[in-house]
Order: sequence, then structure tokens, then C-alpha cells
Amino acid sequence: MANAYILVVMGILCAKVAGFLRDAVFASQFGTGVESDIYFQIFGIASLIFTAVGSALSTLIIKNINKSEYSAQGNQEKYAAHFMRRISLMVIGVTCLLYIFAGSIVKVLLPNLEGADFDLALRIMYIMLPSFVFICIAYMMSGLLQNRRVFFTPSVMSLPYNVIVIAVLIFGVDDIELISAVTTLGWFLHIVIQLPDFYRKGYGFFLPAKDIAKGSGSDNVRETLYIFASGLMLQLCFMTDKIFVNADEGMVSTLSYGSNLFITFSGMFVVAMSSVVFPAISQNYEHGEMDYVRELIRYMIKLMVSIFAFYLIAVVFFGEFAISLIYERGAFTHQDTVKVALAFTVYSFAIFGYLGQNILNKLFYIAGKYRITVIGAIAVVALNAIVDYFLSPIFGVYFVAWSSTVLLSLYTVFIAVKLKGIIGGYITKELIRTLAKILVSSGVTVAFLVVWNIFAPEALTSGYAKFVPFGISVVIYALAMFATGVVKDLFATPLSKVK
Repeated sequence: MANAYILVVMGILCAKVAGFLRDAVFASQFGTGVESDIYFQIFGIASLIFTAVGSALSTLIIKNINKSEYSAQGNQEKYAAHFMRRISLMVIGVTCLLYIFAGSIVKVLLPNLEGADFDLALRIMYIMLPSFVFICIAYMMSGLLQNRRVFFTPSVMSLPYNVIVIAVLIFGVDDIELISAVTTLGWFLHIVIQLPDFYRKGYGFFLPAKDIAKGSGSDNVRETLYIFASGLMLQLCFMTDKIFVNADEGMVSTLSYGSNLFITFSGMFVVAMSSVVFPAISQNYEHGEMDYVRELIRYMIKLMVSIFAFYLIAVVFFGEFAISLIYERGAFTHQDTVKVALAFTVYSFAIFGYLGQNILNKLFYIAGKYRITVIGAIAVVALNAIVDYFLSPIFGVYFVAWSSTVLLSLYTVFIAVKLKGIIGGYITKELIRTLAKILVSSGVTVAFLVVWNIFAPEALTSGYAKFVPFGISVVIYALAMFATGVVKDLFATPLSKVK
């Protein structure tokens, strides 16, 4: 499992680097103007909402395919084909409805657009809607491959998409509608790249399914909606934030760049951990191996906190530098860098909400306990919209990012407490001691950077000299982790028990 996790992180890193290049080239060409606002908000439906549906379907198909009634030879493949055919037809039907109500959706997403700008947004919406079908199929395929321990291909499925978008931008295409069409094609390539492994593992779209128990179609739809509603929490919070700053030109793009960076950096580790661990958790849960499930959850908490403690330190001290390296060229000015850096920093503290949604929630899905996650997600999104509406005019546009961050973090605290009722007591004294050691290691690193900033501030504010304190801080954090015994705790975890 450890090797698989590293492999997935490397695969996602390759795809994310391409994503960075894509955003950098796009930023240099379009900056934070009206066209980029329109593109990002419409694109947000695909990259946030549609992918949330796809993730829900991926989770559900892994959950269902590991049930005992599909353990016979060939039954998993037949069930997978039946599931994908039925869901694909439903998604096509929903996509047709979205075309009918596209104008109303654009008005909700970009309420201040009028005239030619509104017409442009509507055309882009029409162009991007087919991506819903492509995304759902791609994510169902990735879930099936992960269940067969094929991790690398799903981790790089966005690579062709990023490559073709970069190519058209580099060749000087500045027609936002054409770029939107290429974006939709890119979602289709998520399917294409997975097809060889999909068929090699025995799967197919048209396998007969008459001789297997298919389960209730209505139950599957209901479960998909529950997982979708729970998994959409973070995405809806980010989208709501952008709706309430739409009146300030360029702020939709600013929050989009900031939230995209957050999801890109953190997703390399969160998505990798979820991809590798969830099939194992599902299989062990079905076999009643609860001791190992609890051990695995503790290991995930230790590893994720170890990674994201330093991630938050790096964002606070070096976030603006990173953004300037990635985006600051062409139409993207230093003023844009400062604005995006603030949004990026605030959203980065929502990492614990991201962990709760993408990892802890899945334990509730396996147990069929959807009520807690659905009600919690609805409460967070509703409260976020209310707070944004009433308080952002008073405290400023960046307050919307803070409200999302705080509410998402509170949700994870709530869901972590409730998790005890699903898998039993998983918080031990040993876990608390390890987390305390990570906190000490983080404190030592922060102290170094504060002292450096006092006595050598130019190294944190001038060009590439910032790599020096960053590199030293990495070494200090690593040494502190070794000295406190955190590294030993991580390597002592018996991952070899995975079924």
C-alpha cells in the first residue's frame, strides 16, 4: 500500500504540474478579466459539481462491487457493466435537462452579466455541458481500476486534457469559446486514457448481466444522490463564495485561482490517499476486520497531518512567491498575485474540511450511514451562503473565503466525533502523542522562519532568494520529525495487513 500511495502521488504530481502550466498560460493570456470570470465560473460546474457526481459514482461502484453476492468469477465485471450502462443513460437525461435550463443556471452563477457578456456565458455553458457524461464515465472507470489495484492510470487521467489545453493556448488561440470546446474534449480524453487498462482487467460496457443480482436501481440512485450531496460540500462553498463576489470585477477569477491552487496542492495527497485506501477499507469492512480499519484510519490521520502541517507553513510564508512563479506574467500582474495569494492562504486552512469530505465521509458511505454526512453538508452550505450574504458586504470580499474555511473545519470535527459510532474507538493515546509531536515539529519550523524574517527579511521578499529559507525549513521540519519520533511512528504502522 505504501508503494501504491507513492506511485499515485507521483502520477497526480505529473498531472498537476501540467495543470499548473495550463493555468499559468491561461493567466498570462486572460488575466483576471470578464472573460476569465465567465470561463472559470462555467468551468467550475464541470471541475467542481460534475466531478463531485463522478466521485460519488466511483465511491458507490467500489462499495457495491465488493459485496459478497458479486464475489463469484465474472460477476464483478457483469455488475460493473450493468451499473455503468444504467447510470450513463441517467446522466445523459440529466444533461438534456441542463441544456433546457442553461440560461437560468448562468443567471444564478453570474447574476451581474448582461447583454453580450451573458450571451457569451450561455454559449460557453452549451459547449461545456457534454463534459458531464464524460466525467461520470471516466470516474466510474477509475473506481473500478482502483479496486483492481490499478492506481497509476487513474491518477494521470487528467494529463491529456491539460496537454491539449496548453497546446492551443501556446499556439496563440485567444477565442474563449474555442478554448471551452477544447476543454470539453479534454474531459473525453479522461475516458480514452483509461480504456486499455479497463479492458485488460476484464471490464466492458456491454457485458451481459442477466445472471447476477443487480440490486435495486432506486437504491443505487438514492445512494448516489446521498454521496453526491455529501461530497459536494466543499465545491458548493467555493462556488457560493464566487457568486457573492461577482459584482467585483476579477474577484471570481481571484478566488478561482486561489481555490484551484489549494485543491491542486492538497489533492495530490488527499486524493492519492483516498484512491489507495478506500478499496482496502471497503474490502476489510465487508470481512469484519474492524481492528485493521481503525489502524488504517489512525495511520491516515498521522500521515495527512504530517504532510499538511508543513503545507500550511509553506503557504503562509511562501504562498505569494509560489503564485508569482506560476502566474505572474503577461496580463497577470503583481497586484493580481497579491490578491490570489491571500485567497490561496485562507482557503488552504480548509484542508481539514477537505480531508473530512474525501476520506472520513467514506466510512459512513460503506456503513450505509448517509444521514449524518448529508445533513452536515447541507447545514455547512446553507450557513455559508447566509454568512456570505449578510457579512461579506461588511467585512469585505475575502470574508467569504474565511467563512468557508471555518465552517468546513467545524464539519470535520463533527464528523470525526461521529465516526466512533461506525468503527469504534479509533483515537488512542498513541495517536494523540504522535499528533503532539507533529505540532512540536511545526512549532520549531515556524520559529525558524519568524527569526529568519526578523534578521534577514529580504530573503523572504526578494526573488529566488526565497528558495534558501524554504529549503532550510524543509530540512528543519524533517529533522524535528526524526528527533520527535514521528517518522518512526509512521514506518512502524503495519500496512501489510491489507486484504
